[in-house]
Amino acid sequence: MHVNPISICQELNERIVAKEKSKKLALIAVCNTLLKHPFANGKSGLLHDDAYRSVLVKN
Repeated sequence: MHVNPISICQELNERIVAKEKSKKLALIAVCNTLLKHPFANGKSGLLHDDAYRSVLVKN
């Protein structure tokens, strides 16, 4: 299953703006997301896995 990166960025942007944050902050968050993904894939040496979901430890 292929996920469209544009739709992911649009969803991220909409979530941030819905929280009444500035549009500039949302744009920077989208840019950071677009920059981090290729570097993470290159660093790990693994191909992109659409099924992967990060599990964060919540305190």
